[in-house]
Amino acid sequence: MPMSRELENADAWWRPLFQNAAYARLWRLVAGVFLLVGCVALIAAVWTATVDARARRNWPTAPGDIVSVSQQDDSVLAHRYSSIRGRTRYWIEYTIRFDLPADRCRTGMLSEDSSHRMFCEGIVKTRTTISTAEAFDWLVHAYQLNQPVTVLWDPGGKTASDIKIAGEPLRLRYNPVDVALLIGWVVGFGALWAFSDGRVTDFSATSEN
Repeated sequence: MPMSRELENADAWWRPLFQNAAYARLWRLVAGVFLLVGCVALIAAVWTATVDARARRNWPTAPGDIVSVSQQDDSVLAHRYSSIRGRTRYWIEYTIRFDLPADRCRTGMLSEDSSHRMFCEGIVKTRTTISTAEAFDWLVHAYQLNQPVTVLWDPGGKTASDIKIAGEPLRLRYNPVDVALLIGWVVGFGALWAFSDGRVTDFSATSEN
């Protein structure tokens, strides 16, 4: 009997939130909306990763080297907003020159060396971060000026960013914290929806008896 009383007290926290069927339906609706938002965001993230992985498997490669490295930010845009939207985001931008005939270059950027040999150029950006320390770490320890790299280029590309660096570290492309939070969001609101739906069913069964 004492154990049953302890279990009842442990479950008591949710009872004021699910006093009747109307409360349960409200919580189910709220959980459903947030679950839908999380699912859409998670599907978008999975789709982006899938497209990136497919490109890295299928795009042709070319030897290249990094001709410029710079840290960029959106501080001008961020200052126009407030709260979370006003937080400045940082990223590293690499300009890469790679050996590709001019007639096959799709980036719209060409350069010439001292021997008048033409090269294709493109731009690769890391993911963004709100941490200046993280951005500085990328700047110092990731790719360096004049470093040789293997370039993946899109045969159907039309912009300077339609290239990738082969073997680019995952930490420069994806934020594991964001992914974990997104999964936690979906799991958490999925559990809340399931619990609320169960309470709605319980109240409906009680009213029928």
